[in-house]
Amino acid sequence: MLDFDNNTPPAPPDEAETINQMIATILERQDKFYQPGTVARRALHGKSLGVVKASLEVLDLPAHLQIGIFKEAKVFDAVLRFSNGGLSEKAHDLIPNVRGMGLKILGVSGEKGLPGDENSTEQDFIMANFPTFFVSTAKQMLLVIQGKILELLMQKPGIPYVGLLATGKPVNSVLASDYYSQMPHRFGNRACKYALIHKAKGAAEVSVNYLDNDYLRHTLQKQLAKAPAQFIFCVQLQEHGESTSDPTQLWHGEHIPLANLTIAQTGSPIRESDGEALSFNPARSIVEHCPIEWPARMRRAVYQADYNWRTKKNIDKST
Repeated sequence: MLDFDNNTPPAPPDEAETINQMIATILERQDKFYQPGTVARRALHGKSLGVVKASLEVLDLPAHLQIGIFKEAKVFDAVLRFSNGGLSEKAHDLIPNVRGMGLKILGVSGEKGLPGDENSTEQDFIMANFPTFFVSTAKQMLLVIQGKILELLMQKPGIPYVGLLATGKPVNSVLASDYYSQMPHRFGNRACKYALIHKAKGAAEVSVNYLDNDYLRHTLQKQLAKAPAQFIFCVQLQEHGESTSDPTQLWHGEHIPLANLTIAQTGSPIRESDGEALSFNPARSIVEHCPIEWPARMRRAVYQADYNWRTKKNIDKST
């Protein structure tokens, strides 16, 4: 198990070049498909299923869990963005897909690890509705981005099965799914993963129109018009034998409750374009909760490059 009092394994010497190739491939694709005069959108998780306001109420925790933002019982304001993992904003929500969730906790003091954003008062967590990632290394992720699927299958033949498990289950509501960080983080001096576990009775029951291209967003709007929704923010601590470098490995530890997340009831329309100006990056984190290993280094660079690209396009469009 990782011990952050000692040195953690260094990055492979060729990792930076691999990440640079990812960025170059993504931005080349972004430039290719961008239509001048339109809103420049995210390369990943481009379709918003709703941006909503919430509050995170930290529980009265035992001393060994009083870490970082959970060191005392208090309430933080928060913003959530639900999304479809791939495909365009015009894709039907019934198409098999990973559903994502970006959680931005507001009013968090402490230096963040995102270059140029060190003094931010935001703490970001990125999660998906499946507990594990689908590739083991940065080089495998590069193959995905480059579309070299046959080469990837030769290295990791089980990917189609994992993909079916991750995307094959129909989703009726984004409020009725659990969300997982998938990637390892810190919890003080321990390695961990984070999760948001939904409360089954926290989401109002409404009719779902599966013929609607955007039924997940519209269902969310109907549910929040009736009642608030709740999740439990949990930590899963690394146990002996569990890998931090391979995010495809399922961890088996208990999900320990740290806080209650309540999504506010609202009668306002939830638009697909809401949140396009928001930036979610796991590196925007205080050290006690920061992501670790190659997924952290990859996401920090790729997400920032994509945000810079679309911000510039949208500024150029408006001037």
